[in-house]
Amino acid sequence: MGGKGDDTLTLTTSGDKTISYDMSGFETLKVGDTSGKLKVIGDNINDVSNIVITSDTAGDVKFYNMENSDLTIEAMNATQANTIETENTEIATLNYTTDKDTVGDS
Repeated sequence: MGGKGDDTLTLTTSGDKTISYDMSGFETLKVGDTSGKLKVIGDNINDVSNIVITSDTAGDVKFYNMENSDLTIEAMNATQANTIETENTEIATLNYTTDKDTVGDS
């Protein structure tokens, strides 16, 4: 359980994983170094409003039943993830961002 303020929990996995945690008090869920498909079941996840997918994320990332709040998903630095998917009844916003040093001049 997270504390007061803006808390971040970072997930790292190897291989294909399906995870379902009882979690509250974390506002940001960060998907870090993964090598396979990651499915996050959000039935018992509360308070998360931001999901960050880093460039270390190498597989598909899917979030199911993330219905407790609006979500902002940030795909950082030209993520290698093949698919980013969410299933929720609230608003989901997907932002792709990149480090300005990784973008070539045109």
